[in-house]
Amino acid sequence: MGDLRLKAQNILKLKQQEKAAEVKKSELSLEEMINNRKTISKINFTDKIQKEINEFNFNLLESANNGESLKIDVLELENDTFSRRDDGSIKALIKYLPIKQKVATFLNETNFEFITDNIITDDTLQRLYELICENDIYPIWKIRESENDNNITILYLDVNPLINFEEKRLELKRKVEQRKKFENHAVVLYKKNLKEIEESEKKNKIRDFLFTFFSSLYVSVVILTILFSALGFLPIEKITDTFSLVSIGWPYFLFTEFKSLFIFSLPVGVIFSLFLAYKKS
Repeated sequence: MGDLRLKAQNILKLKQQEKAAEVKKSELSLEEMINNRKTISKINFTDKIQKEINEFNFNLLESANNGESLKIDVLELENDTFSRRDDGSIKALIKYLPIKQKVATFLNETNFEFITDNIITDDTLQRLYELICENDIYPIWKIRESENDNNITILYLDVNPLINFEEKRLELKRKVEQRKKFENHAVVLYKKNLKEIEESEKKNKIRDFLFTFFSSLYVSVVILTILFSALGFLPIEKITDTFSLVSIGWPYFLFTEFKSLFIFSLPVGVIFSLFLAYKKS
């Protein structure tokens, strides 16, 4: 019987090793496929941008003649641009990316007005960007959806001869400074309002605490005094003769037979009222 277990064990180990080797081979194949696609994508992209550089003068004048700004498509992102591995690990890029991956990941949420060439990671694209700037035109990053497929987001450079480089740069600089001033002012107002709110809440908590404490203290001491009396601490006759509507007032207890019970009930009521007020606050 032991030999059978050993044989089965060896076979199972061998199969598990073969399976692990197949998985590893599959992962290597996937990585190779991604690298190949990125290499081909980079070559195609570089050739395309180099063509835009070579034909920039002609394309700019032609678009101006058509009454339009020159639009240079830089990047197309499809739904499958980022693919997740089977083991749930980090997404793997399957296409060459000429801009920072962080920007590409949040392309639709990015505010491109203040983005310059600091998102570029490709040398050829950088040369194109600099060529536009050298012609005294401020290149503006924009995005649009493909006309044929709404699932494709296109990042492009809008080259408008009417937008002077230096004027636009100064305009954006002023906007940045104004935004910083606004943000600083907003922070100051927020902190001021927050402080006022905290102080108001603190006052409300103290007020609620005191109201709960004194109201519960009054009621609890009265009830405890009467309850202790009813439990036999004083004869029933005296309770009947002495108790009236007036007796619910604390001063009354101090001038009746209930004085000792009142004094005994008071600390118990204080403890109960403090607990109740604390829980409520």
